[in-house]
Amino acid sequence: MKLTYRGVTYEYNPCPQDMTEGKILGRYRGRDWSLRYPRHMSVPQPIAQFQYRGVPYRTTATGDIQAVNTQTPALGNVKQPTLSEVAKVHHAHLIQRLQRRLEVAKAQGDAQLVSLLEEESRQLA
Repeated sequence: MKLTYRGVTYEYNPCPQDMTEGKILGRYRGRDWSLRYPRHMSVPQPIAQFQYRGVPYRTTATGDIQAVNTQTPALGNVKQPTLSEVAKVHHAHLIQRLQRRLEVAKAQGDAQLVSLLEEESRQLA
């Protein structure tokens, strides 16, 4: 086959291999688009375990998707923290964080920031 690229003519001889069409991967400008593989080469498919939104599945050597049959564990009586417990923990974290910020401000010698943080400490208490 004679081809020309930027004014240079050359002869293109594609490899005489048996090609096989892969799956249709999509459409481009209205035409199906797929990959071509040499017939003698097998396309290796990875075997892997996946999980999507809590549902486990795996891929097989042929590329198929297989559901994994697992039993859901019994959760029993899981105690959810009440709103007051969460509020207490949150308040404790706020105070702990404020104390750390106050220590840093004192170490840096920033008197204005120290006074602001002490005022915030009085508001939280």
